Amino acid sequence: DCAPGARFSVSGIVADLAGNSTSFVLPFWGYNPDPADLLINEIAGVGSTTHPDALELYVSEAGDLAGLTLYVGVRDDYDLRYVFSAGRVSAGDFIVLHLRPQGLDTEIDELSDPAESGGKDALPSAWDFWYRDGGGGLPDRNGILSLYRSPTDGLVDAVAYCERTSESDQKYDGFGTAAFKNRMTILVESDAWLTTGDTPKPEDCARSIGVTSTRTLCRSSESIDTDGNADWHIVPTSGISLGAANHDDVYQP
Repeated sequence: DCAPGARFSVSGIVADLAGNSTSFVLPFWGYNPDPADLLINEIAGVGSTTHPDALELYVSEAGDLAGLTLYVGVRDDYDLRYVFSAGRVSAGDFIVLHLRPQGLDTEIDELSDPAESGGKDALPSAWDFWYRDGGGGLPDRNGILSLYRSPTDGLVDAVAYCERTSESDQKYDGFGTAAFKNRMTILVESDAWLTTGDTPKPEDCARSIGVTSTRTLCRSSESIDTDGNADWHIVPTSGISLGAANHDDVYQP
């Protein structure tokens, strides 16, 4: 049996009658028949020694985490990827993915007990998971995050955030880099993010001017999702709320 969310590979050799042959190895992940529905809910991308980079997910519908995959970027163009192990979660739960762990023995992926893990910003009110593949971290103020059913399945949720404007940066229509522009285009073409015109602009992203390690980018306390920048705001200083409902107060420069 293929355990839900577990990684497997199939390999083989193909040959024709003329004696030509080639070998292949193809990865696949065990099918999850009951995936949880998740939303990207809070982004702590400007990390500090006290609050390292982390990402909060909100469980909108109960199910299994097996195989659900978070990308910094999008599936076909990303900087890092995290595939969740099997574990049941309930509607209303919070999941925190820590992107810059310290390598402590207490940094445990919580699959059955949300109070099991230690480490910075680990709380018994959330399911904590730790990215361990090296080169972790989130884009601080300009980035795209996306969540898929599995590394080979459909897009579940995404967020684009940016401090730039069409006038502030002349490169790549104001997005600053080709990768950022291309990833934004993929989100829009996948109907995962709304824009105000036919061509995506930096202003279509959630605005990230003013974020710090404790002024995080958040959805509302009700985790409203309309696939656009109106869903997001920056909370005031010390408003970080990983593992709990977000604050609705808005940072005023």
